[in-house]
Amino acid sequence: METLRALLYSLVAASLICAVLAQLVPKGGAGGALLAFVMGVFLLLTVLRPIAQLLPEAISFDLSEYSALADEAAQEGASAAREALREGIISRTQEYILDKAKAYGANLTVEVKLDDAAVPTPCAVTISGEISPYAKASMQDWIASSLGIEKEAQEWIS
Repeated sequence: METLRALLYSLVAASLICAVLAQLVPKGGAGGALLAFVMGVFLLLTVLRPIAQLLPEAISFDLSEYSALADEAAQEGASAAREALREGIISRTQEYILDKAKAYGANLTVEVKLDDAAVPTPCAVTISGEISPYAKASMQDWIASSLGIEKEAQEWIS
């Protein structure tokens, strides 16, 4: 009975981990497909490993090699999820700034840099293009107050 309970706990924990990772990656695309495959393998191994321990005579192959492969695949999936999160934050921040610039009639290009925190946030921005001095000052204040990127971390190239 205790073994069955441990199996259920590990399956629930693995499912929760997969659910959290699935929310970090945008739906569709190569990153989502890779992560879905990795999560499937991870869940399959979560189920098979305790069963293999219960029936050692019936299952004569060693799961340690597959476990190492699953760990490696899980690491790759987590890395892909982190990268997809970073790309999403950069893309949304750029769009946010460009929409505000359009309101001032400015045609700009924006490059956003993120910090290295667990949940990355924009820490610097490089903006190039033609913009009036009034619009630039307003944009600088807006970026500092709305996005938390101080004026010192904003590089403006005309």
